Amino acid sequence: MKNFTKIIGLGLGVVFLTACSGGACSEYGDQLCVEDAGFTIGMDKDSVVDVSSFATPDGDVDLYVYSEEGEDGGWVASYGEFPVPVAEDDVELVLGSFATGAMGSLGIEDLEIDELVELNGVAGIHQRGVTSDGAVFVEYYAYLNHPTFYQLMYINGGEAPSEEELQSTVGSFEIL
Repeated sequence: MKNFTKIIGLGLGVVFLTACSGGACSEYGDQLCVEDAGFTIGMDKDSVVDVSSFATPDGDVDLYVYSEEGEDGGWVASYGEFPVPVAEDDVELVLGSFATGAMGSLGIEDLEIDELVELNGVAGIHQRGVTSDGAVFVEYYAYLNHPTFYQLMYINGGEAPSEEELQSTVGSFEIL
C-alpha cells in the first residue's frame, strides 16, 4: 500500500476523525459522517483526516481530506467551501476543473469514463482512468452543492474496484 500513501501524500499533521455523536450523523454508526460538511460515505468513521489550505484569487480554501487504505487500494473523500458564489452557468466548468486537476495530478491523461452526473439534484462529474503505464487506476467523482464541493476517489495499482466495493463506498455517498 506504499503507492497509495505516496500518491495522496498526506503531508501536513495527521489526526484522527471522531464521528459525530448526535444530530444528522447519529444514524450512521461506524460510517464516516461529517455533519459540518453535510455528507456521509461508506468509509470508517476513524478515517485519517488531513487539512490543508490553498490560495485562490478570491481567497483561501481549506480542504479536508479523509483517507482510508484497503487491501488493494484506498479511498479518499474531501470537501471544501468556495469563498465566493459560483454562477449556475459555471458549475460544469468548475466541476471539469476539479476533475482535470485531480486526474492530471495523478498522471491520468486518457479517460475511460468522463460524464456529468447528478446526486439528489446536486451536479457532479464522474471520471475513470488509468495511467499510460497501467500503474495507477483512479475512479473519481466530484459534486458541487454550493458553497461546498466534494471529491471522492478510489486509487490503486492499476485495477478497477469490484462493483460491490464501489457501491459500498462511492455508492453510499450521501449529501445530508
